[in-house]
Amino acid sequence: MVYITSRIKLEELDQRHAAPLYEVIEASRAGLLNLIWAESATLESTKKYIDTPRGKRNVITVNNEIAGVIETWQPDEDGFITVGYWLSTKFRGYGIMQLVLRKVSDSIVAYAPIKAKVKTGNKKSLRMLLGAGFVMYGASSTWKYLMRPQKDLPEGE
Repeated sequence: MVYITSRIKLEELDQRHAAPLYEVIEASRAGLLNLIWAESATLESTKKYIDTPRGKRNVITVNNEIAGVIETWQPDEDGFITVGYWLSTKFRGYGIMQLVLRKVSDSIVAYAPIKAKVKTGNKKSLRMLLGAGFVMYGASSTWKYLMRPQKDLPEGE
């Protein structure tokens, strides 16, 4: 478990989260439709997602209530770790995801650069990533690409 604040935590995602996570998806479905999987998500597909190895996945909890998910994938061929995330509509607008992304990406950039992408029209997510220290490095008609470079470690003596 990782504490972001005294009220916001990250817990490793496992099957005990499947049903409550699906309830959050169901309650927020209309606000998650920019995510490819959201429209067709079911309890069974949520369980399968949890069982499919893809990197590190954590549920975000606020006051012990599931608020969303953040996941990171192993470095790609260019050495970048990709981050993906979503937050329920109930917890949006409070700066929660920005705090979570800042904490997660601060720990990652010590050993690898990190990247994310947002759909071009998703201005709130773009602002949130910029506020978490990401910078834009490219764009297409569909996506904006952002990154946080790897930190240079201090020279040894």
